[in-house]
Amino acid sequence: MKWCGLLLSSLVLAGCYSSATASLHPGDASQLVQEITRRDATVTATVSGDPGCGDSTLTDNALHLTVTVPGDAQPRDVYIFTFRSTRFDDSATTIDACQAAWAQAHPGVKVSRLDIAPYRAFGADWSPTLSATISAALTEASNLGT
Repeated sequence: MKWCGLLLSSLVLAGCYSSATASLHPGDASQLVQEITRRDATVTATVSGDPGCGDSTLTDNALHLTVTVPGDAQPRDVYIFTFRSTRFDDSATTIDACQAAWAQAHPGVKVSRLDIAPYRAFGADWSPTLSATISAALTEASNLGT
């Protein structure tokens, strides 16, 4: 009976601290890249500080990856931005403008976007597999920090 109580307590605590909501301490860039590659994607280039647009205020938040996934050997750009929880809501307008500038510089592409606190990401011509991979990696990485 004692073990049942311990098991129940563990399950309750696990439910309270699940990865359903973003923590205040997301994973760093290396943990984020690790989550992407753990899902069978290949990251062929990583550039910190490249927001994909001319907004220098995003440099500290930006990570530009070049990624391929099974079934789509074409390298795809993935621009990822990390924001503190207190700035996440306010960051949407800034990322909207950056994404629009990037799309204007790359006419004819379909831009994909993910907003998973504390991350915002965009890129062109993402396959459903790439979109699912990035979504899962951002969700997992949102709780990896200390």
